[in-house]
Amino acid sequence: MTARLFGWGAVAAACLFLLNSCTVSGDRQRNLTVIVIDLTRSVEGPALESAIELVEQGVQRIERGDRVAVIPINGDAAAQSQGAVLRYVAAEKREPYDGDLHRLHGQARKDIESLAASATHVRSDILGAVGLAAEELSTAGSFRKTLVVLTDFIQDDRQFNFRADKRLAEQKSAHALAGQKARAKLLPDTQVYLGFLKSRDTVSLHPGRREAIRDFWEEYFRQSGAASVTWATDGPGRLKATLYAD
Repeated sequence: MTARLFGWGAVAAACLFLLNSCTVSGDRQRNLTVIVIDLTRSVEGPALESAIELVEQGVQRIERGDRVAVIPINGDAAAQSQGAVLRYVAAEKREPYDGDLHRLHGQARKDIESLAASATHVRSDILGAVGLAAEELSTAGSFRKTLVVLTDFIQDDRQFNFRADKRLAEQKSAHALAGQKARAKLLPDTQVYLGFLKSRDTVSLHPGRREAIRDFWEEYFRQSGAASVTWATDGPGRLKATLYAD
């Protein structure tokens, strides 16, 4: 009888161990990563393919309890983004052999590639997409917050055309414009990674304007309360090494 009770006790202990191993550790801080990706026609094919691969890898690296959102850049974020934001959550309790995560990875790959294939936008409302990202990040609570922006950084909507706007011709006026557009505490405690994508719109720009545009975005995110801002000229390449280094 004692042996039988000991046997049941061992089984109960084993079940408790397995149950605990199937949930995320309470000590690990959860991550909320929001990826804003430019799917407009101006981005060159190889750059877009590399960016899509980086987004897919970001979802594949998701750990239990983490969340990832993918927001496409289009011509008018307020009017055209409804239903286009992709959201993924890794359940805290695992299924056998991580079957739930495998399904999530497969679905994310299909979703992202479908989103890219259906993109027909010519204009780029990057500021609007960043605003949507800020809304996602505002729900983070105690999550570690990361914003990744993959684009050529040429704002081109009804209000701005960064290719021609005189304020983007030199650093001083670019900084002033960033200060006007930034919203204090828009992205508090958020690590921001800006990954440049080569596009047809940037090839013909004067180097001074390209530098001023970069200055605008770095200043814009700093004044919006970001904890840190990292710029990657080789967007997909450097960010892959920075964010997903083994």
